[in-house]
Amino acid sequence: MESVITNTNDSVIIMEAEPFDEQGPRIIYVNNAFTKMTGYTAAEVLGKSPRILQGPSSDWAELARLNEAIRNWLSCEITIINYKKSGEQFWINTSITPIANEKGRFTHWIAIERDVTEQKLAEQKLNSSYKERNEILESIGDGFFAMDKNWVVNYWNKRAEIILEKPREEVIGRDLRDIYPDIPGRATYEHYKKAFKEKTVQSFETLSPAVNRWFDVMVYPSENGLSVYFKDITERLLHSKAIEQQNEKLRTVAWMQSHLTRPHVANLLGLMNVLKNEELTEAEKGEVLNHLLTAVNKLDAIILEIVENAEEIKYK
Repeated sequence: MESVITNTNDSVIIMEAEPFDEQGPRIIYVNNAFTKMTGYTAAEVLGKSPRILQGPSSDWAELARLNEAIRNWLSCEITIINYKKSGEQFWINTSITPIANEKGRFTHWIAIERDVTEQKLAEQKLNSSYKERNEILESIGDGFFAMDKNWVVNYWNKRAEIILEKPREEVIGRDLRDIYPDIPGRATYEHYKKAFKEKTVQSFETLSPAVNRWFDVMVYPSENGLSVYFKDITERLLHSKAIEQQNEKLRTVAWMQSHLTRPHVANLLGLMNVLKNEELTEAEKGEVLNHLLTAVNKLDAIILEIVENAEEIKYK
């Protein structure tokens, strides 16, 4: 036991169980790892409380929990910020256990401490990265959700809540196929399966029966599942349809111009050529003029219809 305590890389502190006051139990032993970890020699801490390692950034709520466990002779584990002799902060994971003598009476406490600064900094960096990512996903104009390999939704941004009319509380932690039972029968499901299976980006347009809206969808696969971005394109499609209808009317107008007016123009030209004949009698000229007037009126009616159709298209 002495060899293990002496040579372990973890800091070991042995303290008297009693007397116990607000400063905590008194230290009667520390190993070499403690000195390397904190910068304090054994002589500098013997007879003192581990409180010597604590400072402004130490988590006093966790320390209160530790003190409560000590008062009740219970084992406890906490992770807090401690301070080295130099004043440098470091994260420490402490596990403290009461030690009893042969009569079953608690006489000492043993604390095993491990420097977890690197892990905590990595965790904080990861949390910061997650926070930054979440802020971005919440600020984008697209709807976004993510699901794992089992189709369980693990992220649902605010835009997705608005577009799909489902609060995230109703979807996070649930299988997408349970949320939308009709999805396996639709092409959308096949795109998701293909993204899972082939690890390829999928891009498609789909109609959501749930909200009766059209969406442009991009699916990105990863090792952990799928990330899905989507935007509502219903208005764009309706606008495109309106433009196509307008173009169809324009094609009708163009057809009328090219097919309906040309015969009447040809008729007018023909009648005018007839009038040039000097051998026509006055009665014959009058008859030709009547035909000419009829042709002009028909052409005028067609032109008016074309203008009306063009105006109708213009103001739609």
